Amino acid sequence: MEQRSSILKSILLFLVVIVVGAIVYTLWLRPLENTNPQAVACTQEAKLCPDGSYVGRVGPECEFAACPAGDTNADAWLSTSTETATFSYPSSFELTYVTPVDWPPAVQVLDESFECNEGGEVEDRAGRTEERTINGRDYCVTEITEGAAGSIYTQYAYAFPRDDQTVILTFSARFPQCGNYEESKQAACNSEQDNFNIDDMADRIANALRLL
Repeated sequence: MEQRSSILKSILLFLVVIVVGAIVYTLWLRPLENTNPQAVACTQEAKLCPDGSYVGRVGPECEFAACPAGDTNADAWLSTSTETATFSYPSSFELTYVTPVDWPPAVQVLDESFECNEGGEVEDRAGRTEERTINGRDYCVTEITEGAAGSIYTQYAYAFPRDDQTVILTFSARFPQCGNYEESKQAACNSEQDNFNIDDMADRIANALRLL
């Protein structure tokens, strides 16, 4: 009889241990689940920062990431002078797949009034020319695109009026073929190139430019 009672006690104790263990495990696992919410897939959009770089959407609310600190004004840029002008410019585009060529921009000053003759296509030999208003200022922008060595090169020319003259900023950008990258990088490459817009950076350079 005593042996049977001892066996029953052992079984009951074993069941109690299992139940208590299950409760402790559940209470321990629940806070871990709360601290690891399911990742949110944000849309592949990009925002142009004041320094010319781009940031994407991040976090649970898919808000745009903060722009690079210290690059929010012209004081963070480099300065240079030519025979005709002095101006500031960023050291790079701060991008991964689009890089500047013929940098910093070349400056040409024409002793003639500003005008813009629109027309053409970017693939044409003379490129495409169109008038744009950027941050309230008028520009005549020409883009010429050509391919070479697995990349696309686009030459930009931003013409604008200054002191009854016409000033032209020229530079180029290299766009590599995204298909040449491994599959994990192709989407980021395509997104960066699709969202690339250099207008704001060119306007900031032009606005800070001073003729000599």
